[in-house]
Amino acid sequence: MSKTLFERCLELTGTFETSKLPPESYGVSVGNFDGAGMSFGVLQFNLLSGTLQPILREMIAKHPDIVKSCFGSLYPELQEMLDTRSTKAQIEWAKKRTINCRPLRPEWRDAFRRLGITPECIAIQRQAAKERYYTKAVTLFKEYGLQSERGFALMFDIATQNGGIYEATKKLILTDFAKLKGLSPEAAEVERMKIIATRRAEAANKKWVSDVKNRKMTIALGFGTVHGVKVNLETDFDITLRKAVI
Repeated sequence: MSKTLFERCLELTGTFETSKLPPESYGVSVGNFDGAGMSFGVLQFNLLSGTLQPILREMIAKHPDIVKSCFGSLYPELQEMLDTRSTKAQIEWAKKRTINCRPLRPEWRDAFRRLGITPECIAIQRQAAKERYYTKAVTLFKEYGLQSERGFALMFDIATQNGGIYEATKKLILTDFAKLKGLSPEAAEVERMKIIATRRAEAANKKWVSDVKNRKMTIALGFGTVHGVKVNLETDFDITLRKAVI
């Protein structure tokens, strides 16, 4: 079965988030490098935000044999962590399994990878991402008059990485849009995406402006290198300038 536009855009953003192409992006985990305890999966769901625990609990509830198979002797420790309803305690649990403030210990990293790339866990991650970000991405896509699959991919990435577009930034974007004249529909779409990419990056924290712009311009142009990974939206994700079906 072919992937939906949402699934393709999710996996593009997931590659930016994890530096891995799918399906490996669904199985990436990192330890407590940012105070979030640990992060896991295609959108790096984490303990601090409370986005990771529901995914793990749902996997245990619906597919206990798969989780036990992936974690083996580590399973009781995982279950104990999830049974502890204190986020602070869960983060402390993750800290003890983190090496030098970044990777998880190899046995945990490998267990999470095995879990993340199972079809069952991929499906749950996709649903969690859709519930959290899809509607916002659709709203942004329509609000800025974009038409293409690449346009939707841009707005999905903005919804996930940046949370949206500030009102002041919107005014700048619309002012820039008004200057576009005499372009074909396809050329106009690309120019609108480039404007959105530039203006949204300028509004980011100074520490992340370059990263945000590179990531967003890669989508606008259809190709680029993000976090060391070369990406071509058409060949890697089948995301093109054809009209988006959302």
